[in-house]
Amino acid sequence: MAKRGKKQHHDGHMSEGWITSLADLMTLLMGFFVILCSMMVPKDFAADPEFLKVAAAIKEAFKYVPPSNSQDPIDLQILLSKLNNSKGKSGTSAKPGEAAVRSRGMVGRHDMVTTIRTGSQTTIGGVVGFAADSSALTPEQENNIAMIADQIRGHMNVFIVKGHTSRDEEYKLQKTAKDLSYDRALAVVQKLVDIGVARESLRIVSCRDYEPKREGTYSEVTRADNRRVEVIATEALVSEYRERPVADDSANHMIKKTIKSPATKESETSSD
Repeated sequence: MAKRGKKQHHDGHMSEGWITSLADLMTLLMGFFVILCSMMVPKDFAADPEFLKVAAAIKEAFKYVPPSNSQDPIDLQILLSKLNNSKGKSGTSAKPGEAAVRSRGMVGRHDMVTTIRTGSQTTIGGVVGFAADSSALTPEQENNIAMIADQIRGHMNVFIVKGHTSRDEEYKLQKTAKDLSYDRALAVVQKLVDIGVARESLRIVSCRDYEPKREGTYSEVTRADNRRVEVIATEALVSEYRERPVADDSANHMIKKTIKSPATKESETSSD
């Protein structure tokens, strides 16, 4: 018969191997019964909130994640403890549902980064091309701008007017303060406003040569494709950025001429 193995302790004494196995088994059984005990909720659990906290702590120690729609009191206690822990050290939040976590890089009243949703974007009426090193509009370009104005006039969406340049143009302007892409976009915006498009709905964006239509162009024909202005329609409305539109100066002038004050009317009557 094979001899039963023995385990040698650090002090030199020998012990039976089954004793260690029995100790491990008892530890597992104890943990099993602890889990069963934590899952059993007494009838008077509402009168003993400490029991809920202990049971919730035991479940959390075993990495238990309760479902969000659970109605179990222990699960609700776990969710409540997670919510309290997410509020930071102070235990309160500056805004409902917002964790009080301090950002070390932001100082001020508005220390959270916010982004205004722009939605999808669509190019309107193709592009307006420009000659090399120029932001002047030709009659052909003005006709293209007029076609774009017919499509966006009367709409209160936000339209982005993006100006572009070619790489050779930016190379010539690298030691100057001139922004040719901005000048081109500004020329298109001014023409759109003259035709009747609301100025408050137009946004100028200078892209320079960072968004080329054709990459690696070496001929003058292909470079011309990058010297352009695009008018892009967004889903955002002007009212989302401004509470109320500012009245035009010409409209204010007409109102002042048509509406007279009572003092003016009395002076005219007395003169008669």
